[in-house]
Amino acid sequence: MIEVAQKRCQSQHIRFVVDGIWPKLLIIFVIGISLKETCAEQVGPTQSDQVRKIPLQTRGTGPKTTLFQALPSSETGLDFMPQFPQEAPFRLLTDQAAGCGICIGDFDLDGNPDVYLTHYDRGNRLYRNMGDWRFVDVTDQAGVGGKGRWCAGAVFTDIDNDGDLDLFVCAFNAPNLLYINEGQGRFRERARDHGLDFSGASVMMTFADYDLDGDMDGYLVTHRLNTGRMAKLPKSSKEAFQRGLIQVNPQRQASIGPRYRELFETMSKGPGRVELFIAGQRDYLYRNDGSGRFTVVNDPAGITGNHIGLAATWWDYNEDGFPDLYVSNDYRGPDQLWHNNGNGTFRDVANTALPYLPWSSMGADLGDIDNDGHTDFFAADMRGSTAARRKTSLDDMRKDKWFLEFARPRQSRRNMLYRNTGTGRLMEIAHLTGLAATDWTWTPKFGDYDNDGRIDLFIANGMTRDFMNLDASTTGPSARDDHWQSTPIHKERNFAFRNLGDYQFSDVSRSWGLNHLGVSFAAATGDMDRDGDLDLLVTHFDEPLSVYENRSQTGHAILVRLHGTKSNHWGIGSRVILKTCSNLQAQQLVSTRGFISANEPIVHFGFGTEDDIDNLTVHWPSGQIQILNHLEVDHLYEITESPSPVKTVDRPLEDKPAIPWFRRISLSEKIVHVERPYDDFESQPLLPKRLSRLGPGMAWGDIDGDGDDDLYLGGAAGDAGKLYRHDQNHELHKVNIQIFAEDDEYEDMAPLLFDADGDSDLDLFVVSGGVEYPPNDERLRDRLYWNMGQGRFIRADEGVLPDLRDAGSVAAASDFDRDGDLDLFIGARVVPGAYPLSASSRLLRNEQGRFIDVTHDEAKPLEKAGMVTSALWTDVDGNGWPDLLLTVEWGSIRFLRNDRGVFKDETVSSGLAQQTGWWNGIQGRDLDGDRDIDYVITNLGWNTPYQATVSQPEVLFYGTLPEVRDPLILEAFHEDNQLSFRRGRTCILRAMPYLVPRFPSYGSFAKSSVVDTFDETALSKLSRYQVNTSASCVLMNEGKDGFSFRPLPRIAQAAPAHGIVLVDFNADGLTDICLAQNFYHAQPEIGPLAGGVGQLLSNQGGGQFDSIPAKVSGLSVWQDARSLSVTDLNDDGWPDLFFGVNDGEIAAFENAGSHLNHMLNVHLQGPQGNPTAIGAYVTLTLSDGTRQSAEIYAGGGYLSQNTSTLTFGMGAIPAGGRIAVRWPNGRTSNTVVAPGQNMVSLVQGEFPKE
Repeated sequence: MIEVAQKRCQSQHIRFVVDGIWPKLLIIFVIGISLKETCAEQVGPTQSDQVRKIPLQTRGTGPKTTLFQALPSSETGLDFMPQFPQEAPFRLLTDQAAGCGICIGDFDLDGNPDVYLTHYDRGNRLYRNMGDWRFVDVTDQAGVGGKGRWCAGAVFTDIDNDGDLDLFVCAFNAPNLLYINEGQGRFRERARDHGLDFSGASVMMTFADYDLDGDMDGYLVTHRLNTGRMAKLPKSSKEAFQRGLIQVNPQRQASIGPRYRELFETMSKGPGRVELFIAGQRDYLYRNDGSGRFTVVNDPAGITGNHIGLAATWWDYNEDGFPDLYVSNDYRGPDQLWHNNGNGTFRDVANTALPYLPWSSMGADLGDIDNDGHTDFFAADMRGSTAARRKTSLDDMRKDKWFLEFARPRQSRRNMLYRNTGTGRLMEIAHLTGLAATDWTWTPKFGDYDNDGRIDLFIANGMTRDFMNLDASTTGPSARDDHWQSTPIHKERNFAFRNLGDYQFSDVSRSWGLNHLGVSFAAATGDMDRDGDLDLLVTHFDEPLSVYENRSQTGHAILVRLHGTKSNHWGIGSRVILKTCSNLQAQQLVSTRGFISANEPIVHFGFGTEDDIDNLTVHWPSGQIQILNHLEVDHLYEITESPSPVKTVDRPLEDKPAIPWFRRISLSEKIVHVERPYDDFESQPLLPKRLSRLGPGMAWGDIDGDGDDDLYLGGAAGDAGKLYRHDQNHELHKVNIQIFAEDDEYEDMAPLLFDADGDSDLDLFVVSGGVEYPPNDERLRDRLYWNMGQGRFIRADEGVLPDLRDAGSVAAASDFDRDGDLDLFIGARVVPGAYPLSASSRLLRNEQGRFIDVTHDEAKPLEKAGMVTSALWTDVDGNGWPDLLLTVEWGSIRFLRNDRGVFKDETVSSGLAQQTGWWNGIQGRDLDGDRDIDYVITNLGWNTPYQATVSQPEVLFYGTLPEVRDPLILEAFHEDNQLSFRRGRTCILRAMPYLVPRFPSYGSFAKSSVVDTFDETALSKLSRYQVNTSASCVLMNEGKDGFSFRPLPRIAQAAPAHGIVLVDFNADGLTDICLAQNFYHAQPEIGPLAGGVGQLLSNQGGGQFDSIPAKVSGLSVWQDARSLSVTDLNDDGWPDLFFGVNDGEIAAFENAGSHLNHMLNVHLQGPQGNPTAIGAYVTLTLSDGTRQSAEIYAGGGYLSQNTSTLTFGMGAIPAGGRIAVRWPNGRTSNTVVAPGQNMVSLVQGEFPKE
């Protein structure tokens, strides 16, 4: 018996929980904003009234060689063979008009999905599915041929809401076609009657009920009409003004002249400069007035832009029930994400919801790739799948560098896979999944092709000519058709990627039988034989239609066919969520997906070996929620939306929404880091990234002795560092310090608050760094400011610090010689203009407030430590003497063991030398309860083009070649057993012009390796750096056995990580991890690496961590985050988080605390010279024997200093325990913690040594 329940919330501002714990009861209550809101609920009628269950056909069990079998037309009757007309203008081969469209739908309602195909101007074809893979051409009887019109995309949809599928067909430079289904297999063309007969560069219409009034509205994507000479770009500014193409208003703002607004557009390149580039016609948003008459509503709806469109996909990205729209635009016109405001208007949120966009966007598709209940999105581009292809088709940096750096939203030539976080801000993870580069991709097509419960991806590739080939476009007259007419068709293989789970996809193109070589444009899925697996149809250029029968023999499945009553009849736009005992799946029912492609309007779910469905929930466009419990697998379910009235019931208190771990707060004053423009690449053109964008650092400490932590935020060159006092109202207020303002030309890196002069207040030390100034510049000197009390600071006298003028990075303080005062480590980052060289890092001994450089005598390995990014004073071996761990870019983590004040390099003996990376930060705490300190180290992550492994490391050469005067950088990577250039030909030749004769073409460059290009003797004289891992890791301290590396969860590798905080945020007794992510300033060919939103990881015990979704953590920091620190701003006993953002506002998050668990705060007071007990080692042992250990640091993470107060989770039962402290001088103390106690304050010296 199928149980059905419907619920409808009375507020439009309702969100539905689809993850977490699913109740076993029939009634599932809707979670909203307020506990006092009410939801409607009613147990519906019996199965026969609303649900029809039909068994699926039995799949074959015979032998099969591939998952898909291509069926010949002689068996199927699908004899569609497109041929491009020889007499047609060649320009139609250069863009969207070269493809033939496809759509699938059951137009005659006999239960078998039928097929419609467009065929240039020779007549389209409609094939009726007779069952058993036999199709009959019924085009003429149906009256849907469209002969004489050059047709593109087509889609079956129920325009008049009468229950059967009508047919809309786009035509190029001719009126579009609307065929109304009159039943009995016949259609009547009525586009003009319905207001849909637009004539222009139509590509595709996509339908949805965007205003939720129960009928289908539409969005028409358009491309570009070539109108002869008017469409040609001018050769000069003078010509542009003479033609009236550009006009300037009295405010000297440039715009396109009226006659040209559907041909060109402009983009600002800075004050007084614009770039002109080609554009397209405007798209059209059509509103259905309920009678089937459509009206263009672009202006009142807020739809703007005239880009070169290729696809549009309805996608409710924020899951509020109102369909949003993603528009894919070619060339430099940005993709648009139109957020549905719910009142008939839209706004483009691409720049705030998405990290960046494809440059030349093609087709797109949506689906839940990670089974978290949120719908993700794939947008295709044309990035080559091999290094050779990329080197012949990548952008010419001479012309396009400005665009890659300054276009807003940012664009990059590669596919984008947007992971939906459920917060309104999406991650981008194409590189992480291996889906960033799939060649010239037209149509991506998600579907669970192997019925294992995870959606896979098919890719249709190729092009009529290789218009992206830089040699062909530069050696011949690219504007002339006869040049391209003589070049061959650009055939590429299609791809199929199997979803392995955990954001990994495997290329199964060959084993699935889908690696067709040709030019494939459109693709559509449907279960053509109703056996429960998805079949696939693909159109090609000048080749017959490919019909792929899915011959899977395993994996249960269901199909869902929706019948709307209050909603549109086919339920388009519905969200269907399915839960089994071990899996969660979600789909949005959208037909138009990909390029000129439309799927069967039906929902398919695969289950693998699971044979029972807990429940299936339909969120109808009308707002109705319909729940089916305990369904059988291997059936088609036809579900009818209940028209019954509903009654409201109160929500029970236990069903209130889960409280996120953190909530973002607005500080009383905006705290902002400001960069000024600087071109790092001017002095080193092959630099991998900008080194002027490494801050800000931040430090917390009680500078005024009032018992709470104050904040110093480092400044950039030209913007002074800022000090903020923490007042009794838990607010931060800026303190104007004259000396800080005078030092505004310094580039602050790591700030540090510690007692430098032994007067028991906190002084301020700031590392100076950056690359804006030449080596040995005065502005590279580090600074020490004395605390004069009451928040006043003055510059320390000359001679207090050695006169060191290196571009530094990090500072960390500790009493390394245990003489009672705090000494300093200062890390060297880079020699300005000479990356990857660095100066010596330094060890400064504190001698009564003067700091003496003792590096050579006490810590000689620091002289060649490399490009140090972070440092941590930590007692690795537990002997009471602080050791030093360093993270290094292009190197290994360095371990300097403290042998009673003298340091020995034990990097190799500890096993740390085996892993080399682009390490950014390090933080320590006991993560597995064994009383030694473990570490988390941040790295570049896996979501980048850099895919370093032990067997195929990334390589960087540096030095001088005989033919080049200045030292140069050369990045290389391994592919196909050779070392290839990381950078493109344009950039390489700019740096090494003597290679121009060797590489006269892009093709010659693509075929060459680094070893082929340079003499072995010359290469051997260059410095060589290697990286074999890019993973951010947990570094487990195994005692005498050294360290073991454990990569953090895969999703935590979605962006470069810098800052780290290790704290038990939810007080469950286990230390959690928080990461600050993103880096927006990699070199232009790579583009921004900013797919993350910050990451919270929950400790599951034994040093194992699970990622916490952003919707649950409450953290969403998509900006360019660097430092990350923790303090208790509101004095509630729970640690709060602060993200330092490069060139942006600090992001502050308040810990929501836990109603179940209890937190213990431990505050230590050390002696004069070390008042915050830096270096103390604290262990909490609870009454059940479990232990937690932590050290007090001054400096760590990335350019960060946390509060010196330690927090320990006590768990749900307020049991007591014991605090053991090993103080910085080696003495120990033990203190009893009473049950329920939440604060322990200890003073060094009040306890006898044990």
